[in-house]
Amino acid sequence: MIENELLKVFRKQFPKVKDYKNFLKFKMDEVTDWDSIGHVNFMSKIEKRFKIRFNTNDFFQLISILKIISYLKKKIKS
Repeated sequence: MIENELLKVFRKQFPKVKDYKNFLKFKMDEVTDWDSIGHVNFMSKIEKRFKIRFNTNDFFQLISILKIISYLKKKIKS
């Protein structure tokens, strides 16, 4: 559930990415346009979609899809 919703957010934020078969392995430094500005926008959209708030520390440490999913699973009882 979380993975599917996160993928939707990701696809809207990073439309240049066309191949999602390794989505769970995506990392910030390996994805087109997932730079510092892209990260801020992506994290903001995640906050809105999942109705959460990242603290500053988490915001800058969550730089891979697996880390984001792990964080969301802890924050959201799914």
